[in-house]
Amino acid sequence: MMNYSKKIMMMLVTASCLLVACGPTPQQKLEEQQRLARELNDSINRLMMTGDSAKIFDALALNDQLLQLDTVRENQFRYYMQRVSMFYQLGRDADAFEIQEKAMLLLPEDNYDRLNYFAIKNEKLGNTEKAEFFFTMALEACDEALEHGAGKDALINKAAILYYQGKKDEAHKVIEDAYLQHQNDEDLKSMATGSGIWDEIEASTQKMKAIKLEQPAKKDSIR
Repeated sequence: MMNYSKKIMMMLVTASCLLVACGPTPQQKLEEQQRLARELNDSINRLMMTGDSAKIFDALALNDQLLQLDTVRENQFRYYMQRVSMFYQLGRDADAFEIQEKAMLLLPEDNYDRLNYFAIKNEKLGNTEKAEFFFTMALEACDEALEHGAGKDALINKAAILYYQGKKDEAHKVIEDAYLQHQNDEDLKSMATGSGIWDEIEASTQKMKAIKLEQPAKKDSIR
C-alpha cells in the first residue's frame, strides 16, 4: 500500500504538471503554491497529532517538501519549529535542539528567544563567557520588549531565563512585581499565586539541561 507521504507527493507532482500545461500567470502560480503549502501543512499537523512514530517520519518527509516549496522567511521559521517538535516527539532531543538553530537564525538578532537559545547552546558547549553574554542580552531584550508594551510572553521568557540560570527567587520576583503593578490582571494573578506556570518552566528547564551536545570539530567563530 502506498504510504501517506508518497500520496501527497503524487498530488503535488500532478498539480505541478497541470500548472505547466495550462500556462498559469505568476499570480496563479503563487496562489497555487500557497494552496499546496497549506495542504501540506495541514497534512503534517494531522500526522503529528497521531503520536505514531511511523506517521511522524511521514510528516518529516512532507516537512522537507514544505521547506522547499514555501521560502517565505516567517513561514520557514514555523516549518523549522514544526520539525523541532517532531524530533522531540521521536525522543531525539539533541537533534531537535540543533535543528532549532535554523529557526532561531531566521529571527532578528536582538530577539530574546534567539539570544536565549545561543546562551543555552554555548553553556552546553562549555563556552561560559559567551553563554553569560547571551543570557545578559536575552534578559535585556525582554526588558526592552516589556518597556514597549510587549505581552506576557516577554515576562514569562524573562522569568524562564532566570529560572534556567538557577536564579529562582529572581524569577519569581519578576512575576510577583508585575502582578503588584497590575493586580486586576487575572492572568498575572494566576501566575503569581499558582504553580502552573512554574511547573511548566521547571519541566522545560529540566528538559533543556538534560540535552547533551557534542563539541564541534572546529571552533565556531561566528556565534
